[in-house]
Amino acid sequence: MSSTHLNEPGGGLRDVAKSSVSPSEGAVSGRNTVLSNKLTGVLSQSYADPEIRESLSILDARGVVNDASARRRLRLDAQKEVIECNGAIVQDFGVVVEQLERVGTMIADLNKTCEEMRTQIHKAQQESGSMLEEASTLTAQKQAVETKQQSLNAFNNHFIVSEDDLTTLTNSTKPVDDRFFQIMNRVKQVRKDCEVLLGNENQTLGLELMEQTSRNLNAAFKKLNTWIQREFQMLDLEDPHISATIRRALRVLAERPTLFQNCLDSFAEAREHALSDAFHIALTQSATTVVTAARPANPIEMQTHDLLRYVGDMLAWVHSTTVSEREALEGLFISDGDEIAKEIQAGRDNEPWSRNNIGEDETGDSASVFDGRKALNELVNRDLEGVSRVLKQRIEIAVRSNDDPLLVYKALNLFRFYQDIFIKLVGAPSILGNTIAELQTSTFSHFERLLQDETSTLANETIPEDLSSPPFLLRELDQLNSFLKANPDISGPEISQLLSAALVPFLNQCSEMATVVTDPTAQNVFQLNYLSAVNTALQPSLPPNHSFLEAARRKVGDLREELIEMQHSFLLRKSGVEPLLAAIRETKAGAPTRIDLASLPVFNAEALSSRAAQLDDFLPSAWMDLLENMKRLTDKSLAKDVAHEAAERFCADFGAVEEAVLRVDELMLDGKRGGEGKTGGEWDGEQEEETLLREVYPRTTAEIRVLLS
Repeated sequence: MSSTHLNEPGGGLRDVAKSSVSPSEGAVSGRNTVLSNKLTGVLSQSYADPEIRESLSILDARGVVNDASARRRLRLDAQKEVIECNGAIVQDFGVVVEQLERVGTMIADLNKTCEEMRTQIHKAQQESGSMLEEASTLTAQKQAVETKQQSLNAFNNHFIVSEDDLTTLTNSTKPVDDRFFQIMNRVKQVRKDCEVLLGNENQTLGLELMEQTSRNLNAAFKKLNTWIQREFQMLDLEDPHISATIRRALRVLAERPTLFQNCLDSFAEAREHALSDAFHIALTQSATTVVTAARPANPIEMQTHDLLRYVGDMLAWVHSTTVSEREALEGLFISDGDEIAKEIQAGRDNEPWSRNNIGEDETGDSASVFDGRKALNELVNRDLEGVSRVLKQRIEIAVRSNDDPLLVYKALNLFRFYQDIFIKLVGAPSILGNTIAELQTSTFSHFERLLQDETSTLANETIPEDLSSPPFLLRELDQLNSFLKANPDISGPEISQLLSAALVPFLNQCSEMATVVTDPTAQNVFQLNYLSAVNTALQPSLPPNHSFLEAARRKVGDLREELIEMQHSFLLRKSGVEPLLAAIRETKAGAPTRIDLASLPVFNAEALSSRAAQLDDFLPSAWMDLLENMKRLTDKSLAKDVAHEAAERFCADFGAVEEAVLRVDELMLDGKRGGEGKTGGEWDGEQEEETLLREVYPRTTAEIRVLLS
């Protein structure tokens, strides 16, 4: 407003004039101060001030002319506009007041109407309250009934099996298909869910449902068991693809271990009869159309005259049948082994009394996991039980009727070969494997009896005049080599068993024959001959370090030593050195004197001269005599070795005699020279009177060695 006041024409002068017309100087001074302040305030205002700029903008917008009249009427015009605006506002508010009064009247009417309605509603509530309470009760009861109906429907849908489903589940005339297994799984789930009811207050209902579902499940399992047995009877094992329904049925039936085992027993019994009949047909009848392993072109019994062919054909048939049976049954236990194991474990949990029937080993410990391969091997074994009995009977008859040890032994090797094959097919503890093992035992017993019969005929055998190996031993060695060649892969224990049966009895017979010989040298030569023949015959066939060969070598070495000692004694006895050597050994302390030797009859000059003459007579033919003694040794190199060793020992003994003779002469000469104190002439005289032993016994060791070389 200060800027408007300044813009009015003459406004500032009027104020100054008014302020100058005052009665006193104090008043004039005060007005001057106010005016001065206003002027200062007006002059202090700037156009940059937002309020000043806004005021000027408004004046420009209104189109106010900046003249004296406009400046004088500016305030009045402004106040006029304000008053007009205020009047318009008052008029507008008057209209509002009228409307508010009408609204108030309407609200009063509405309040009156609401009060009337409230009164009517209260009366209506009093009249309809009992009906509403009854309706609420009925609504709550309806909701409870609907909830129970829903629970009942859910219970029936979950726990109650329809009659049609029960008929499909338990009636044997209905097929076993996917619907059967679906219903069975549902009944199992119902039985499992009944455990929840047993945990709540509805124990009676839970027990009744469990009893009912148990009866239905038992009937279903019996139906399934009957169906599987019927399918097994019609099952064609020539077709390698067993239907998925049978495999699924077996997996489900495994939940009842007792029924599962009974089913397997029934199947094994049926297969046993079928395979036994097939084996009988293969033995007795020929194939008229198709030739297979189970139906050969000609009956197997046509080969009874040929033991190896007959036994080999039967074993080949059994092997082919075992392979086919195993391949056909592998789909039941190998591909579905895990599922069957789970079901059997569940069955053990449900049937604790069945644990002694399935999955229990010989020690009584329950098997924790179902072994599909073991179950397959057991089933194949049981299927072949009847075939094994027939096979054993036929082979035992064929073997007992054969008297050729070589053929019997080849049949024994055939059993060993097939035993390894059957162990790989059906496992070690098996009926078929035990049958082959029993056949091996009985065949080897027959083999031993045949060899014993051969040895029993040798009681009257005599030693050949040339002390060579008996012919029966040579024949047996040839036969033994044939046995060894028939089985190139024979093991060490089997070799020992074969030698005990095929050679030891004949060696014992040779040993008994040797005891009849009275001449020790001849007895020794005979033993060396047949033992050398044994070594020569068996060395190419047996391992070099085999215990039998080592024992034979030790025996030959002992006999060789005995023969050397015999020939050594022969040389000492024939040469006359033996009494002299014995006399030397009898002297005291091994240092003979002349007195000691002179006291012995064999050492006087006359006897010694006789021994020297005997030696001279023997030496020219000594070596030939040695060779003559051993001329019946078949091993000529051994004979020469024995002769050389005996001669060497004789030379050593003769050297001892020569040394004793020289020492006695030396002691005699030393005693004559120094003991009596005689002169050289006197000593020469006595020396001439007494003869030296060396002169009587002149032979030297070197001469002996040359003559015996």
